[in-house]
Parts: sequence; C-alpha cells; structure tokens
Amino acid sequence: MHGIKALLFGVLQFTAVIALPAPGAAPAAPAAPPAPPAAGASCTSPPAPPAPKANEVLVNGTFGASTGLGANVKTDVLFPAGPTGAFELEFQGASENVLMVKTNPNPAPPPAGFIFMDPVSYIVSLGANSAGVTLQKIDWFFDPKNSFISQFEVAQGRIGKFVPATNSFIVDETIGKLEVELEENEYTLTVNDLNGEWGVFIPASAKKVNATDPNLKAKAEVVIQSDFGKGTAVSGGNFKNDIAFPTSDVGLFEVEYNASTANVITVTQNKNPAPAPPGFKFVDPTSFVVNVASPVQNSTLQKIDYIFTAATAQAINVTAGVIGKFDEATMSFKVNGLGEFEFEADELEWTLTVNDLNGEWATFVPV
Repeated sequence: MHGIKALLFGVLQFTAVIALPAPGAAPAAPAAPPAPPAAGASCTSPPAPPAPKANEVLVNGTFGASTGLGANVKTDVLFPAGPTGAFELEFQGASENVLMVKTNPNPAPPPAGFIFMDPVSYIVSLGANSAGVTLQKIDWFFDPKNSFISQFEVAQGRIGKFVPATNSFIVDETIGKLEVELEENEYTLTVNDLNGEWGVFIPASAKKVNATDPNLKAKAEVVIQSDFGKGTAVSGGNFKNDIAFPTSDVGLFEVEYNASTANVITVTQNKNPAPAPPGFKFVDPTSFVVNVASPVQNSTLQKIDYIFTAATAQAINVTAGVIGKFDEATMSFKVNGLGEFEFEADELEWTLTVNDLNGEWATFVPV
C-alpha cells in the first residue's frame, strides 16, 4: 500500500485493521473515536510518504478508459474521487493485462438493511489474459470528514457485488475477504475475480447515536451540511437524507430525499429570479435551482423545505407563507398545485412534499 494514498483524504483516524466477521456473528463494539481538535487548534502536517516498494506502481485511472497492467508488477489503479470516497483496484499477474472501470449512476437497490455509502457502483472489466494472477483487490477510500460519512460507525462498512441472476447486491464472505483499514480510511476486498459490478454499503443501524443524549436511539436518517453548487451524495435503501444549505439572514433552504436508489443532488442559487407571482413578494430574495442527477426510483419522500430565522418570523406573517416553483412554460412562478404544503410553527419551517425535486423554487408571502 502506497503511503501517499493514506493522505488522500487528510487526517488519519485510527490505527487498527478489522476483519469482516463471519455471517451471524455478533459485531464487535466499534472503537471510540478520537476527541476532536480543540477550537482554534491546527492539525499536524501528515508525514512524508515512504519511497515506493520494488515491483509496485500506482497509476491514476480514468473511468471509461483502458488502463494497462504490467507483468510481474503489483499495480494499484486509483480513480477520481466522488462525493464520499475514491475507488481503487489492485492487481498482479505473470502476464500483461488491461482493465476498464465504468460507473453506474443507477445501481440496483442495496442489500436489505444497508444503504449506499457511495451513490454509484463500479463495473470492472479485466482482460482475458489471467495466467499467473496472484492478486486481485477492490478498494474504496472513504472521506472521514464528509458530512454523511462522519455520521456512521465506518468500521461496519462493506463492499458488495451485484448478482445479475437475482438483480441484487450481496455483501457476504462468498465474494471475498474484507478488511477495514481504518488508519488508511479504506475498505479492501480480496477477490478471485475483479470482473463485475461493485458497490459500497453500510448498515442503516450503523448511524451514530446522538452523543449529547445517549438515551436517544439512532434514527434511519442523516442531516448533511452542503454548499450551493456542490454535488451532494444521498444514499438509497429507504434511508432519509436531509440536505441543509448555508443560512442567510432570512433563513436556510433544505431538501429531503428518501428512495431506493442513491443519487447526487446539486442546488444553485439564482440571485436574479423572475418576478414574484401577482399579489406576492419574495421572502428570500433568491431562488433555488435543484438538480437530481439520476432518475429517482421507488421514492417515499421528496420535500422542499425553507427554515426561516426568528427575525424573519417577526417581520412577516409566516402563517401565510408559501413555496413556489418556476414554470418554464409561462416563464413565471406558480404557488398552487405543486404538492402538499405545511407550516410547522415549532420548527419555523415551510415544507412542500413534491413528486419531483427538480426545478427552481422560491419562498413568498402575500403583499
């Protein structure tokens, strides 16, 4: 393992290697996380990576492009990082070979009880020359500082393989030997055949309990802090994802997503939206353009939320507020027939349940 890969996502988290437990065995208690740095403290610079080992090379791969593999040399092929982590393959054989990896943005649902850690799956095609193969590994490096990943006990993560016969992913020991290398923020699965479609999963039950109240049970949902213009990964597997965006002096925009498929959601601000509907005025002067990267399957929840500040609540009649959507056919905002609207006074929130998150959304009150 190249030391430089351990620096892929920054600060090292733990120093342990945990083997996948046998099916049915009780999971070991997760190690306690280290205390966070004190306010204002700076992180120590990571150590310089060691010199590469003999007969070992690190290659940067490209999705959809072929990568050559040399003979009698261990080759690690690292692919561009996604929203929550980066995919890698390890290979060594007596003969030269070639591989290709493609991403699938619309994978099958996760195994029962699991959710996606990475919103895409990876389809690996290895050349036919398999003589003298001595090493085949699937690796995934997770970003421990990602707002989604940080809410889980990462030691429970798994790499799974898609089984076409059942149209489903499996995560048991029949597909290979899994190791969780926490000091490298990495899952590594030793397999007999790299070919196939691979995904990264974690049990929904691995959601951390609220540290401020140990009597609270972990909920099957996460709150993800994101930024405008940034693609945010959301998990599938009927797991509720709340994506909150930066707060202004008026309030904050949020989307809620729960479906069988993982996805990537991007929200941008429009600081020069079309005029408010007749008889209304903007609450937040900007509108919010939502883009869901892939078709949503088996959705149980899609919501547009706006949480306004206490000052906003004092300045307007919040009970009369509405969420509107821009209609491209008429080039104007509409506030009727968009979905089920609710005003949650205790949450200082407007929420609109919709069939499709895509589109441009804004907040209004009557003039």
